Amino acid sequence: MVKHTIAVDWLQNNITAKFPSDFDCLTDINPKNSNFYFHRVRNGDEFYKHGFAVTYKDKPFAYIKTNSRNGKMTKENVFNMRIENNKFYELGWLDTTRQFFKENYFEHKSFTRLDIALDGGNYFEVMEREARGLLRMTGKAMITSRHTPSGKNNGYNIGMMKSKKSLAVYNKSKELNRSNKKYIFDYWKRCGLNTEKDVLRCELRLKNEESKKIVGIDFDKLDNFEHLASIMRTNLESSRNTSGKKSLGFFEFRIPDKNKNISRKESFCPIDWNSIGGSYLEKDSTRNSRAIFSAKLMMKKLYEIYLVTKNETYNAVCFDIAVNTDLLDYLQDKTPIWCEQFANKQGKNRNGLVSDDWTVSFKEVHGKGQTRMFKRDEVPIF
Repeated sequence: MVKHTIAVDWLQNNITAKFPSDFDCLTDINPKNSNFYFHRVRNGDEFYKHGFAVTYKDKPFAYIKTNSRNGKMTKENVFNMRIENNKFYELGWLDTTRQFFKENYFEHKSFTRLDIALDGGNYFEVMEREARGLLRMTGKAMITSRHTPSGKNNGYNIGMMKSKKSLAVYNKSKELNRSNKKYIFDYWKRCGLNTEKDVLRCELRLKNEESKKIVGIDFDKLDNFEHLASIMRTNLESSRNTSGKKSLGFFEFRIPDKNKNISRKESFCPIDWNSIGGSYLEKDSTRNSRAIFSAKLMMKKLYEIYLVTKNETYNAVCFDIAVNTDLLDYLQDKTPIWCEQFANKQGKNRNGLVSDDWTVSFKEVHGKGQTRMFKRDEVPIF
């Protein structure tokens, strides 16, 4: 019997259409020479106009959202696709996805969310040892316990669900008894995983911004055991950077001793990577830097100026920054919040400005490299 299985458990990504977007319709779609059928199910969401349930050979395959409501936020030929969970536990799911892209003239653009599930192993003991002071958690992510509907402890989370990277550790066998996902249990049996005892799951969840850091991540290898293990290992285990300094792992613990420097303490990882395999992938950690932070601040200020001045130029610049820094998902999530905040502040401020202390609004870089700061009473109008 095998000790572990590893598989994609959630895949939501942006795909691009190679044809002019003409999904603006009210009926089902059966593309010519395609084995896939698009059933219109609802009017999309706040970002997309339409939603379609896609079937393959009369079986559910994916859910796709089409036609951006704001062409400046998301281009008309960019759709959002979420593959049904059961497909990942079937042989050839990636081949079917490639067939879907080919027959309908789509191509993968970027990940919106990618979950990888490692089943098997003992991941619960670390919490017991940490509670007794025998281990110390590394990193800045918050660790919280998980509970069943009856209140019993069923594992723990590292990081928050809204974070760009998080980890969930829980008893998958007990969860299957409630969710009735028999296809996962059948997958375990086919792979030879020991199911006589409860199977524990270690599930890594990556958002778009974090997945972009991994240079070596390959959409066409998401059905490959070694590649999935490499993605997990790169995100969870400590590694050495180009200067030789060892970083703190996202899912690693340190054994307490008299050494005050935590990076020099002996490490303990709940996952036996030597038996699982997987290698380190190239990772661009500079993305999570001051540049990203500055881009987020600038986008918020530009969008606030757009709300005040109603000048579309500021909104366009805001969108360009999001594209260039791969922060489109961040911008889409934040704009409704910023609008609500602006509406609340506008009601409290007779001048209709964002806030009384709104002194820095925009930066203008001149040819000589000098930067000028504009105050609220001299906001530039392009």
